[in-house]
Amino acid sequence: MKVFPKGSDWRKWDLHVHTPQSSLQNLYGGDWEAYLSAIEAFGDEIAVIGVTDYCTITGYEKLLAYREKGRISNIEAIFPNIEFRITPETQKDKGVNIHLIINPAAADHVSKIRNALARLTFRYEEQNYSCSDQQLTELGIAVAGPSSAERNLREGINQFKPSFEQFESWLRNETWLRENVVIVASNSSGDGISGLRDSGLLAVRQNMYRLIDAIFSGNPQDRDYFQGLGSDSKADVIAKYGKLLPCLHGSDAHELAKIFRPDHDRFCWIKADPTFAGLKQILYDHSRVKIQKTSPNIKTPYQYIEHVRFTDRSGKLLFSGQPVHFSPDLNAIIGGKSSGKSLLLYHMARAINSSEVSEKIRLTKQAVYDELNNIDVEVTWGNGEVSSLHGEDSRPVTYIPQLYVNHLAESSGRHQLNQLVEDILFQNDTFRAFATENAAQREASLRTITARIDYLSELRKKYSECIKEMEQYGTEKAVSEEIQRQEHKIALLRKQASFSPEEEVLYMALRTRADCLQYRRSTLTDLARANDSLTESLNRYARSTFLTLSDQIRIDFPLPENSTFLEKSLRKLEASLTSAVVNFIADQENRFGNSPSLLKRIDKEGAVKQQRLLPLSVKITDQETLKAALGALEKEKEKLRNLQQLSERRRSITQEGNDTKSQLHAEYATLVGLYQTYTEELSKPEYHPAGEISISASISLNTEKFERFTGCFDRRGNMNALLGELVNAKGEYIFDVSGHAKTIACVHDRFKSRAGNPSVRKGIEDSDILGYLFDDCFLIDFSVHYRNDDIIQMSPGKRGLVLLNLILHLSNSQHPILIDQPEDNLDNRTIYSQLNDFVRLRKADRQIIMVTHNANLVVGTDAECVIVSNQSGQRSGIENNEYRFEYFTGSLECSFASLGNSGRLNDQGIREHVCEILEGGIQAFKERERKYGL
Repeated sequence: MKVFPKGSDWRKWDLHVHTPQSSLQNLYGGDWEAYLSAIEAFGDEIAVIGVTDYCTITGYEKLLAYREKGRISNIEAIFPNIEFRITPETQKDKGVNIHLIINPAAADHVSKIRNALARLTFRYEEQNYSCSDQQLTELGIAVAGPSSAERNLREGINQFKPSFEQFESWLRNETWLRENVVIVASNSSGDGISGLRDSGLLAVRQNMYRLIDAIFSGNPQDRDYFQGLGSDSKADVIAKYGKLLPCLHGSDAHELAKIFRPDHDRFCWIKADPTFAGLKQILYDHSRVKIQKTSPNIKTPYQYIEHVRFTDRSGKLLFSGQPVHFSPDLNAIIGGKSSGKSLLLYHMARAINSSEVSEKIRLTKQAVYDELNNIDVEVTWGNGEVSSLHGEDSRPVTYIPQLYVNHLAESSGRHQLNQLVEDILFQNDTFRAFATENAAQREASLRTITARIDYLSELRKKYSECIKEMEQYGTEKAVSEEIQRQEHKIALLRKQASFSPEEEVLYMALRTRADCLQYRRSTLTDLARANDSLTESLNRYARSTFLTLSDQIRIDFPLPENSTFLEKSLRKLEASLTSAVVNFIADQENRFGNSPSLLKRIDKEGAVKQQRLLPLSVKITDQETLKAALGALEKEKEKLRNLQQLSERRRSITQEGNDTKSQLHAEYATLVGLYQTYTEELSKPEYHPAGEISISASISLNTEKFERFTGCFDRRGNMNALLGELVNAKGEYIFDVSGHAKTIACVHDRFKSRAGNPSVRKGIEDSDILGYLFDDCFLIDFSVHYRNDDIIQMSPGKRGLVLLNLILHLSNSQHPILIDQPEDNLDNRTIYSQLNDFVRLRKADRQIIMVTHNANLVVGTDAECVIVSNQSGQRSGIENNEYRFEYFTGSLECSFASLGNSGRLNDQGIREHVCEILEGGIQAFKERERKYGL
């Protein structure tokens, strides 16, 4: 028997093609050569033909004879399709068309069919006529009189319309036929079941639907209705007809031009081996048949694995080097203990992405298969590209080793669970755009916080410098009192000198002017020094400020980061800003360019005033005392001016510090608010996975990260006093996201006050402490709920089911997913009732390759390809051909038993291996058939 190693694949079938032998509506002109050539001209476009004749298989037999001579070898299989017309007739006075598509696998199937047909009779004028060519011819003569043999047969076939009750009874009594037939009926109003009258024939119509296995119709409304998606629900359809019904379609070709060309290009695509067993798969899994113009296989070739090949250079005959094939959809690797199942999956994953495998193995503490030396593994993708074990390139793949799902449910797996949920949420373009923007805003907020802390540190340094400088001069009060004392002393000296009123006025005017000039000189000097400091700061910080701005622009920019438009724009912006800074500095230099000449003029005028003061000062008899008093007075006034300037600077620094602190607190509140916005956005139902799983998020304190702040202090001190509402009496953290920003602000205030705080450890700066306090110490924790139960509260089995569903839900991640024993911790009932549905839903979106010991996961999910693995000497009754590890692949419908007794791996079909290897395999197939009412 031919085996199709890729398993069930989409192929185009035409199960309704008449031959030149057909008796009714035959437009072929009896030209068999033209008929055969027309079929051969299609190449491998069509895999299977239903060779259709009315009431007979004569045309099928003739085509079978041509096939045995090598004709139509492009067709994988041909099935006999016998078309009957039975009564009661439709409203348009036509018999209901019912087709029997029969299994051709048995060598004597032709004789079995003819014998069965001979037992189907039609009564006319007290005479029973059987459904054989001879009896049909005789019926034609009895009804219409003698004519040519061809016309007599045609008339007999046209008249042979047994009743439904008779037809049904015949079928039920034909044991071989009943076990080897698929019954299909037309549903058209003209010659189909739907054409029967509702009033008197409703029961007959429902009985017909209950008898048949499928509907011949390309009408989308029929397809929807019989799947419970139309005017009646699934429950309604099942109640009326006993089951849901798949739809088939064919060309109904009666002439060359119609061969393989159905109306409206409604081709029939079936995902199965081109065998009768493959055809029966559509009865178990209706998703395996599609009626449409193009192939339903929509997976991108580079997103699925075509086959895997081991290259064995060990000389130990470990692997054959033959490819192990896979379906683009669902693949199940089965075998006995230590048969090479997990070994195959592991090496496939390693060849594709070794880092993914290493990380998963590390997390689950699984053993690795490192005992195989001189082995390479080549994974060939659908587009022909190759990944190898010793290659440098890696591609995306999801590898789920044993126990990984358990790890996700444990506390140690919280990070991986959060990442998994986020990956699922990011499948939604709207949420991904929101989350990306939210993260960028948080990063920007954190940069602003860092800048505020740095500025506070700079202000603190300036404040300390200011205080130290003020301490050199004393206090303003003391200096002011000393000025008053010196002025009083000078006044006494002037009084003793007997100044005239005019001299007194002149002296005071000159003295005042000299003091004013000195003040102006001091002010001008201070402004020039400040301008130098401004210029220095601009030169120092302009570049770093632009880089910060550039980084933010790159985050907000909607085009790729390497966009030439962005780079050119940033270069242009940098040039403009640099030019602006240079021009500003030049303007400032021009503004203060005449400072030296002003100082020179002030000094010149000051010297003149001092010269004019000199004669008046000479009149004071105690010149030494006067000179000392004047010098002391000038020094004290200079001190006072400096103190006043320093005091103003201190006040300015203090105000700036308070403003910066408020800005810091506000920015931290913004950061917290962005996290709250994230959780609020996630509450929208459109972001949740389909089905009964829901996701929510909460913000928690990253205590490990926050401990960097508390670690700055001597823990022997009163930490609770410093932390306040952030901890309880036992020192345990109390986190309330709504009030957290205010709580941290209070901690900051207490730290600033220093009163009662534990001492800071040596070598730690205030900027470090604030950096840790206001850092992003938050975690987004996702909670998963299934049917309103929190995953944390679920049993291990149920928890694993939900987590596996989340993994499978990554439908937008279209790379393959490789899972080792997903059934761990699950009972058979859960697997069949829930996990199967998850797997069946996701295999439509991405390739799944799983190792399993559970028959329900293989059969109940309708796996497209089954890989049977075997290690020599490990399985009783089965032996490999030559190599230690061998693999045999095929579909569930691949069923045959060895005629000999070699016991080789490939000497029996996939179905037989499933029933033999997997516990409950036979029951799984029965349950599958029972599920579909078969």
